[in-house]
Amino acid sequence: MKLDCVLFDHDDTLLPTFALRAKVLSQAAQDVLDIDIDAQTFLAAAHGRNLEQMSVELSSGDSALAARLVRVYRALYYAANLQGLEPYPGIAVLLTHLRKRGIRVGVVTSKLASGARDELSRTGLDVHIEHLTGAEDVQQHKPAAEPLLRAFKA
Repeated sequence: MKLDCVLFDHDDTLLPTFALRAKVLSQAAQDVLDIDIDAQTFLAAAHGRNLEQMSVELSSGDSALAARLVRVYRALYYAANLQGLEPYPGIAVLLTHLRKRGIRVGVVTSKLASGARDELSRTGLDVHIEHLTGAEDVQQHKPAAEPLLRAFKA
């Protein structure tokens, strides 16, 4: 069997973003909803749900509050991650080896594609990535199959 393609998740697979995402989610929940949450536990139990889905849950279904939580989270997150974001050790080498062997490399993420592309670019991993499927590219998010199927068709 010949391996033609490898798809990676973005957050906490290529780039260690969990601690930052938890810190920012905790701050956004405090700022928007005036609640304290254990964001690490909440995120660990998210099982692939995207930010919009988690925000609806945190806001008890209030769509206006959920939308505001998403906006505040993204503003805080993208301001905070402008420096210090580094790939996991060995990831760049792995991606280089895959590409040298003619294996196509893609990323499937629940993050907005523009945010993922920016992070991949700033860490130098973008040169290895042939395709990226982000949250806005699909109707059904991970763990549904749609994002993976879209990436395989690219």
